[in-house]
Amino acid sequence: LDATAVDTVLVKDLQVDGADVVKTSGDQTIRGVKTIDAGSAVSLQIKSNIIDNSVTPETDQFSNFIDMLDKNNIRIGRIFQRKRANGANSIFLQAWSGGTNYMLGVNSDGSTEAPTPPTTDNSTQIATTAWVNNKHQVVTALPSSPTAGVFYFIKE
Repeated sequence: LDATAVDTVLVKDLQVDGADVVKTSGDQTIRGVKTIDAGSAVSLQIKSNIIDNSVTPETDQFSNFIDMLDKNNIRIGRIFQRKRANGANSIFLQAWSGGTNYMLGVNSDGSTEAPTPPTTDNSTQIATTAWVNNKHQVVTALPSSPTAGVFYFIKE
């Protein structure tokens, strides 16, 4: 998609059905499905007032949180941005289940982050490098009590 062909929608005060107004500041609850239609392409911009992309922070910075809540206002998911102390930018998708936080991330250096499944896992979870290294181990001799499901390779 050519960036020059994207119509950017900047919302200041949006009147809905001739009555309700979405304000540019302050907290508000907006009900119902809202559709932004700007033709062939829409760009929704969320500006961080914390992160300056031209500056490498001393510690990781977090910004631009989009939370998904259940009907009881319990967070079940989140999308957010992180500017790392090494200068890299990251976007993360988080999901919560039973008090456990699962996170999947993409970094501006091309690396990714995902939870490492146990070596016994045979599901459709993402096989991380750590999972592969745990599942396939290079050893000088076979262990006296090998772990089920782990492949051992003896170094020559």
